[in-house]
Amino acid sequence: MNEDDDFRFLKEYLSADLSQPCTISTAWDGAEIYESGDPSEVMVRITSTEVQVYLPSFFWRNSHEIVRDPQLLGTLNWRLLGRPDTFIACHHLIQTAQKQRRETFRKCKYCEKIFGPEHMDDDVCHGCEEKHLHVVH
Repeated sequence: MNEDDDFRFLKEYLSADLSQPCTISTAWDGAEIYESGDPSEVMVRITSTEVQVYLPSFFWRNSHEIVRDPQLLGTLNWRLLGRPDTFIACHHLIQTAQKQRRETFRKCKYCEKIFGPEHMDDDVCHGCEEKHLHVVH
């Protein structure tokens, strides 16, 4: 196998291992960003040499602007590790991020949908705060 095949297998592995829905975007530097889950559970950034696994994190810059602030859990040089070790390490990092992030999810007491903490105040989502509690964001 050559490095192009390994890179293709890595992308296929990530697509299969990550929760759905999974969106894939391209960063300014050409890296591929995989964002998995709804709400977001894990973010994975892959380049021609590295895999980086992030715990999604967000903050409100102001009352109308949320900003992504992903927290790096680990970086792997997949070319040095080789395919089996890269897949095992990626799987463990992804599971860790998903577990930590899911522990922060809450169910809205009105609509009973699951949200990340960035879209909740106590036990009510922002949409239901506006609808039921007449809170203006």
